Amino acid sequence: MDWFLTLTEDDQNFAKQIILKSGSLKDLAQHYEVSYPTLRQRLNQLIDKIVATEQKQKDNFEPHIMQQVINGNMDLDVAKDLIGYYHKISR
Repeated sequence: MDWFLTLTEDDQNFAKQIILKSGSLKDLAQHYEVSYPTLRQRLNQLIDKIVATEQKQKDNFEPHIMQQVINGNMDLDVAKDLIGYYHKISR
């Protein structure tokens, strides 16, 4: 849930309202007093932010693990094991 912490307070509140409105975009549009297309655009922007954050975290995993090997903090076999497992569960 690290992605949630990277959102602005406004985006966090928007996500909260989606949950409180049980995902009803019609109710959410009424709550924000905007049209459905405007609300849908905002939701798409939020989705894009979440996807980008998750991709960035994924892109940083392998270099971080390999840096641990270089620094002598982790055995190469353990690093390979972790990276392999990470790829398996993140599909």
